Amino acid sequence: MDNKPPPANNGSRTASHLTTVLIVLQSITVMALVYLIYNATISSSSIFQIINPQRVLTPKVSIEIGFVKVESTKCNLTLDNLTVGNVTYWIREEPTYERITSANLPIESGISFPPGCHTRIFENAFPEGITPGIWRLQGSNTILTPKGVSRQIGWHTETFEIVP
Repeated sequence: MDNKPPPANNGSRTASHLTTVLIVLQSITVMALVYLIYNATISSSSIFQIINPQRVLTPKVSIEIGFVKVESTKCNLTLDNLTVGNVTYWIREEPTYERITSANLPIESGISFPPGCHTRIFENAFPEGITPGIWRLQGSNTILTPKGVSRQIGWHTETFEIVP
């Protein structure tokens, strides 16, 4: 009588390896999707992030009020204070397109931005010539590191309505 072990079930082993490979591929796909979704809502560089769109706290505002409130979250991803400059545009989407440049904070006069994420509320004063309609704010921050490296990162708000 022969005492050889029964032959290995290679079909079962192959199926197990195939299952493992499929799970790994599925995990990589899910991680890639999460990465794409995350980066679709954040304007970013290796040193600074801005959550977009910035939230408008006054979605309908009278011209008499004179400003729109916006909540903005920005993150300094370094261990150093960064200098942040800004330019802001008022974009009217309805009834007709119009663009007004209103605020400009050159990098030379920029604010110091400490490490970490910070949420701030800004009261954006209406620029001269503002009219009723559907508007949004749009702009860019210029970021300057202590070593002199400069980056520009865009931002925008939700739309809001200005009424007479």
